[in-house]
Amino acid sequence: MRYKDLLLFTEYSEQSPAELGLPGIPWDQLLDNAANEPIGHSFIDTLFQRDGGASKGWVIKKVLQDSSLRSKWIKSIGDNGVEINLRMAYRYGLRIEKALELLAVLAHISGGFPLRAWELLVVRHRNTSNGGIRNILCDQGLIMIVTGAHKGFTTTGRLKIIHRFLPREVGTLLTYYLWLVLPFWEDIQANVWDKC
Repeated sequence: MRYKDLLLFTEYSEQSPAELGLPGIPWDQLLDNAANEPIGHSFIDTLFQRDGGASKGWVIKKVLQDSSLRSKWIKSIGDNGVEINLRMAYRYGLRIEKALELLAVLAHISGGFPLRAWELLVVRHRNTSNGGIRNILCDQGLIMIVTGAHKGFTTTGRLKIIHRFLPREVGTLLTYYLWLVLPFWEDIQANVWDKC
C-alpha cells in the first residue's frame, strides 16, 4: 500500500511529490500554536490558508480532471450534483483502513516511546468539543503526537506529558493524509453513505 494509492496515482515510479503535481508542504513556514483552542482547529488549516484554498478538494478535482478516473469514480453528473460509484468508494475506504493501519505501525515504531493502545485511540488532529485540544501538532517542521501517561498518577497526582516526534517521512505521509485524503473521504461519507 502506497500513499499514492490514496491520492489516486496509477503509476508507481519514484517521482517526487512535486513531479506528481502534489502541493508541496512548506515545512519551514508551517506554524502551529498548541494554545489555539477553537473547535475544529488543526495545523492543516494553515496549509489551506497558505495556498489560498487551492488544495481544497484536491482529490475530487483530480478525479474530475482525469477522464480515466472520472469514468471509474463518477456514475453521473446532473442537476442534483455528482453521483459517486459506490463500489469505488467502498474500495477506497478499504485502502484508507489499510493505510491507517500501516501509518499507526510507522508512528508506533518510529516516534520514540511506543504509543499504548489507549493512547492511539485518543489521537485527534482537530480540536473537539468533547475530546479537547488536538494532540497531533507541528513543531519546527516536525509532526508531533502529544499524549498523557497516567503511570504514577495515583501517587503523584500529575499527568506525564509525552511528546513523540515523527521522522519527516512519516510526518509527510500523515500530513498528506490529513490535508488531501481525509477531506475527500469525509465528503464521500457525508454525501454518499448518507444517501444510501
